[in-house]
Amino acid sequence: MAMLCGYGLNAFAAEGGDFTLYPSTVSSSSGSAQAGDFKITASHIGLGAFGESTGGDFRVLAGYIYTLNRGDRDSDTIADLTDNCPTLGNTGQQNLDMDAFGDVCDADVDGDSILNGADPDDDNDGMHDSFEISFGLNPYSPTDAGLDPDNDGLTSLEEFELNPNLNPNDPDTDGDGIDDGLDSDPIMTNNTCVGADPTFIDDVSSDIQCAASNSIIVELTLPDSVQTSGHLRLIAPMVIFKPGFKVQGQLNVRSTHPCAACGP
Repeated sequence: MAMLCGYGLNAFAAEGGDFTLYPSTVSSSSGSAQAGDFKITASHIGLGAFGESTGGDFRVLAGYIYTLNRGDRDSDTIADLTDNCPTLGNTGQQNLDMDAFGDVCDADVDGDSILNGADPDDDNDGMHDSFEISFGLNPYSPTDAGLDPDNDGLTSLEEFELNPNLNPNDPDTDGDGIDDGLDSDPIMTNNTCVGADPTFIDDVSSDIQCAASNSIIVELTLPDSVQTSGHLRLIAPMVIFKPGFKVQGQLNVRSTHPCAACGP
């Protein structure tokens, strides 16, 4: 039940959000009203000097009578009467903090008392707004943080935490043929192998990564093929070690396609 009252109004009725005013009784100089169905405009809801809003029931304080409108000003198919942003199109009515204002017109989308322009992470999903905007994510929705749109084995949040320069929509950000989720340095081209079936013959004294789409043949026959200071990472569906291979340092083997998300 909504109620509308004001100076000079000695007859009024309201049911289901529709107001019936009788023009002959409206004498306030603060505004005007015509007989029919009316809606209190959003700019006057919740402002103590003009009106109050509690539980969806509206009251315009005495002395303030407005020209009321029951339309759809933003043409988003949501009537102004129920639209949480009546002047900005938002058919989905998204409202992250569940307050009186939809996200597209809310000055503090996440309700953390930090205005949007000063808040680096409006949806509190762990990713900076600048990162989300740069890569086409939604800075007002926390749900995209747990998604993996490029299927590289890393969620969007994990990519941001690993390096804010990683592209959550590109499975191989540095273009070296290795999924970001497998790559030891996903923003630096560091695949020492070339082709689908390379043969790896170098001795290893530092951090080396070799990846191939089919197989890798390893022919290391030095006394210390992978030296104490070395770390060799091999990524391929098949890895073949020739006799004489020795490891003094570190060796990692992943028997998988190095960039399955990149396609064949």
